[in-house]
Amino acid sequence: MKTTSHPLLIILEKIAKIPLLRQKSVSMLAVTKKTNPEKVKELFDLGQRSFGENYVDELIEKSKILTKDIDWHFIGHLQSNKVKKLLQIENLSTIESVDTLNLATIINNHCEKLNRTVGIYLQVNISNETSKSGCKIDEVLKLYSDIMTTCKSIKVVGLMALGTIGKTDEFNLLYDLKTNISKELEVDMDNIGISNGTSSDYEEAIKCGSTQVRLGSVLIKDELI
Repeated sequence: MKTTSHPLLIILEKIAKIPLLRQKSVSMLAVTKKTNPEKVKELFDLGQRSFGENYVDELIEKSKILTKDIDWHFIGHLQSNKVKKLLQIENLSTIESVDTLNLATIINNHCEKLNRTVGIYLQVNISNETSKSGCKIDEVLKLYSDIMTTCKSIKVVGLMALGTIGKTDEFNLLYDLKTNISKELEVDMDNIGISNGTSSDYEEAIKCGSTQVRLGSVLIKDELI
């Protein structure tokens, strides 16, 4: 493996050159759904630490055989009956797909029983498509407030969206939601993350304020050279 030409290192170099106009820092989540553990280890050995998975059972299996130094994020649709076993992964730090108070409450209750905490992103249906998950745009502020008030074993760390690829107005709308939450709930802007941007549009997403981009295909393809 020629590490100097590895897609991970090339992408990180590109990200480092993008001006941060609306945020102090940006991180990258490597999305490794339907890849083998060896690919995850390859990226880990190159310095990547945060990985996102879409399926609970796949994440559990990978977490059993890979290093506990990995920072796991769950980014797929989460069924309430799978929350308990998901939270048994000790190095799961974040669930990025919470879109109802009911799901947040279930996560919170299991966290209390397990004597642990977990970070969550509120998933927003930023494109307002019926086929996509996420809370409605006009429900975000109340949901954010309700979870902060009632769920003490989870920490709301920001907003996540699966928007239309490359659609700048959706990127900007997500940032506007962040700004409104900060103002109305008196939460520091630096404490509200935005998880948005994929392999196809991460550069534009960062320019519009994303603090975390989720990249998959561009990292797991064959090396460029």
